[in-house]
Amino acid sequence: MMLVLSILNSCESVSYPYRADPISQEESFEELMIIDAVDRKARAIAAANQFLNDGPEDTVAAILIENESNCDVIIKIFGIKNYTLPIPKNGKNFLVVPKGNYSLKGEVCNTIYNSTKNITQSINLKLSVN
Repeated sequence: MMLVLSILNSCESVSYPYRADPISQEESFEELMIIDAVDRKARAIAAANQFLNDGPEDTVAAILIENESNCDVIIKIFGIKNYTLPIPKNGKNFLVVPKGNYSLKGEVCNTIYNSTKNITQSINLKLSVN
């Protein structure tokens, strides 16, 4: 049980193995935000430090995703490690990841977001709907 909590607290869980019934996007977002709140302060400090001290010799990079839409968003990040990051409407969220190639997927106000990034340094992504 402790291993499952550790994975969930780090926002690395891509699915909810403990739920047998399908859940709505809103329910999934709410659950992810509760999990996200557990270690948000520590992740914020780590991300800020990484942005301020980012160097080519670092093995990790920070990702800051700003959601400029009026919809809650869940971005799934697939790569060296997998993450599920909830981002509230008109809000932002962040994490520190090992440098490498990642696919980012999600839905922003019923518009599919799908991107591939080679993360070699800390980045800031802005999501919006025109």
